[in-house]
Amino acid sequence: MNAQLPQTTLKLLNAAKAASAISDRVKITKIVIRGDGEKERGIHYFPQKNIYVGSCIEKAGIADLVLMFCFDTTRYRVAAHFRAGVYDISNGEIKILK
Repeated sequence: MNAQLPQTTLKLLNAAKAASAISDRVKITKIVIRGDGEKERGIHYFPQKNIYVGSCIEKAGIADLVLMFCFDTTRYRVAAHFRAGVYDISNGEIKILK
């Protein structure tokens, strides 16, 4: 199922999994990526983003793309790198929920 995900989306999800593995206090269980035309656009981490996510995204080499996706004025430039959807990463594997 992961073969249909863009490489950047897969790297983002794996970075969030890695960040969750570092800390037992906050485990990211779900990630929502919303593009243009949707309410509350951007990348959202549930239950919340922990302090290790940023460094794991940097290590994955996609920090610039993620930053550009988070702003309305630059999202269109990198939108093709991400697949909008809802992802469950709670049990160590990536499940596409939507």
